[in-house]
Amino acid sequence: MHLIIETLLCLLLSAELVWMNTNIYPSGNKDWFHRTAGALEAVLSQTSNNDMTLVALTDGRIPHRSIERMLQALVSRGVCVFQAEMDGEITNATHARLSHTIEKARQIRVRSLSVTMAVVSQNPAFLAAFAELSLTGRLQMWSTRVIIHTSLPLRVLTGMHKLLSTRNCMLLLANELYVYTKKLTTHFLCTVLDQKFLIHRKKKSHVNIYAQLPYTAEDSLPLTVAAWNPLKGLTLVSYLSLFPEKYHRLVNNGTLLSSYYLVTEMDRDSIEWSLPLCEALLSFRFPTAPHLTVTVELLPHHTFSWTEDVAAPGGRRLVFTGTMDKTVRYFSKAMNFTYTYARSPEKTFGTRLPDGYWTGMMGMVVREEADFGTGPFILNKARYDAADVTSTIWMDNMRIVSGMGSPEVDPWGFLFPLRPMVWMALITTFFGIMAVTELLSLFNLNVHATTNAFSVVRILLQQDEYTCNKRWVWERLVLGLWMLTTLVLTKSYAGNLMSLLAVKYVPQPFQTLRDVLDNNEIISIWQRYSSNEQFIREVQSGIYYEVAMLEKEDRLKFRTQGEFPESLRTLVRPGHHILVDAGVTVRNLIAQQFSLTGRCDYFRSKQGFLPFSAVVATQRNNPLVISLDKRVHELMESGIFRYWFRTAIPNSSTCDNPPRRFLETTPLAATNLWGMFVVLAGGLAMGIISLCVELFAGALPQH
Repeated sequence: MHLIIETLLCLLLSAELVWMNTNIYPSGNKDWFHRTAGALEAVLSQTSNNDMTLVALTDGRIPHRSIERMLQALVSRGVCVFQAEMDGEITNATHARLSHTIEKARQIRVRSLSVTMAVVSQNPAFLAAFAELSLTGRLQMWSTRVIIHTSLPLRVLTGMHKLLSTRNCMLLLANELYVYTKKLTTHFLCTVLDQKFLIHRKKKSHVNIYAQLPYTAEDSLPLTVAAWNPLKGLTLVSYLSLFPEKYHRLVNNGTLLSSYYLVTEMDRDSIEWSLPLCEALLSFRFPTAPHLTVTVELLPHHTFSWTEDVAAPGGRRLVFTGTMDKTVRYFSKAMNFTYTYARSPEKTFGTRLPDGYWTGMMGMVVREEADFGTGPFILNKARYDAADVTSTIWMDNMRIVSGMGSPEVDPWGFLFPLRPMVWMALITTFFGIMAVTELLSLFNLNVHATTNAFSVVRILLQQDEYTCNKRWVWERLVLGLWMLTTLVLTKSYAGNLMSLLAVKYVPQPFQTLRDVLDNNEIISIWQRYSSNEQFIREVQSGIYYEVAMLEKEDRLKFRTQGEFPESLRTLVRPGHHILVDAGVTVRNLIAQQFSLTGRCDYFRSKQGFLPFSAVVATQRNNPLVISLDKRVHELMESGIFRYWFRTAIPNSSTCDNPPRRFLETTPLAATNLWGMFVVLAGGLAMGIISLCVELFAGALPQH
């Protein structure tokens, strides 16, 4: 009987022990780091290498010598320990001291091949200040691995959410494991009614290792990657590895979606999809589907509209279609994210104002109002310094768009049958024949030539020739060859001249910026808040400085992309304005107008200027650019983006080469021939002047 009772009591005690379970409490003891330093050492030992520099930062409560000895025991390129003394809350003085320390750490990061940082603190204010200053001070790059080792509970670490989610950062949370056990006293076996228990509490150290996924809510819990305890050491508890590639090397629950799903969701009519391309799309994805904000802007091959959506702010959602919409959908399916479009208040691409404020899409990216901007942004130094950009997604240059005038007759068309080089050759031959005539007369037994010097001119003008009985054979031979040459030349000239007089030409006067500057009546239109405007306002010399000075003469205007179609119809088409923008943009603008009118009413300059590279942009030091850059490479190498961009609208190539000549079947008129009459009148005037000079010279007394 006593054996049965003892057995039952043991079972009850075991059940009670399981029911009380194990309770984990944050450690408040000052020796927490010494008991859990093995976790930090285990993580560092698995991630360090010979080229890595280990940098540690503490708040002064942890002896830096303990950390230094632990780091030196690991294989690394170098060890550096910073200790920032903190007294309670962060004050201005401690904030400045911490900023100085972070700047020193940044200098080490710049000079090192690879850096792993270990931040050890139990002060929530210190950790929050470090998270803020390391981001604003550009200490944390994706290549920099960061370990936050603390014993604080997760609920007080909300200020570190951005650092933990957007950077290559892991959280080591030290806890104390309290195990409660109950042992019976010696009197327990004597009587069951008189129960007396001796309660024992055993303390064990335990460390959970977390990773925060990007684009998660601030109150969301991080994922547990691994766990550590003194007995088992470091153990992975999920499919994630230490320092997981959160932005571009994760798959959804370790599996890939099917190629068929992705292809059917994309625009299958726009391109023939291949299996290798689908496999490339599926290679790197977010483990969850975060929701991103994408800023977009209107181009000729884009359209904007609003639709009712109760889930969207204000009850309306921006609907965006076109080339960059296809690109964003490509990014979305390949990287596994959802998105919402947003447009800047200025409705333009954006420039940096003199006070440092950014406008347009670039402003939304810089201020983190959007996760990335599609652009394509023309890359310049200001944009490169303000944001992170992908590889080149488009290359082009600027072109001039002018209105096509009415066909006109060129009054100087009689000069066109002979090119300038032919006229030069004719004049050179003319003087050469006279020189040959004089030269042959010198070698003919001192017999002077009988040919008059103006005989060559009379033959060219088809006039009568002076005859002389003493003309020599060599003179006849030279003049005969000259007559044959002039006969062929004049007949060819006359035939071509009659053809050209029946042709009308469309003037195309603006091929370069110099042509625009030389015309005092023409007004230039450039894109507002664009890379070109910023360049024009900052340039100090050269032809673009002259363009900038046109604004003082009211000959330079700035318009947004949305205003370009109206400006083409009302200002450029009449001929008193020209428009300057990217080649593909003006090409699509002209095609858009052709679709409306059925006519090619505009000319695009053949010569380009201000060549540029266009990119997709995101915030500075945002690891998202790594994944975006990979997709940009895929689009460019496959030729898909170029295909989308050049075939975005109908009739895109119809007006690429409009005719410049038009055949007229009407009879010749004075408007066709007045140029020749001007030459004739000029010749008669010169003859009269020469006659007057001769008469005046003959009337002078001879001395």
